[in-house]
Amino acid sequence: PDTLLGPGSVEAARAAAACVCKAVAMVVDKEADAAFCAVRPPGHHAGPAGDPLAGGEESTGQGFCVFNSVAIGACFALRHFESIRRVAIVDWD
Repeated sequence: PDTLLGPGSVEAARAAAACVCKAVAMVVDKEADAAFCAVRPPGHHAGPAGDPLAGGEESTGQGFCVFNSVAIGACFALRHFESIRRVAIVDWD
């Protein structure tokens, strides 16, 4: 695996995911017209299990991603805002 956890890795990844959720809330609540989160780690190469602490092949992140911040933001939108019924995620790299 190319993604190793060090001191502060999980806290940094949690902060990145929280930033994405805050941006989603601001757009849905019309506090912002749009949002772009330039967070590190980005999260789009997180393991399929999405939990780097679970262990095993499925939990291994790649591309220096720990949690999938975009997917977390999408789940946040779907669970916390009744007006959101579908989310599209486009990843072009």
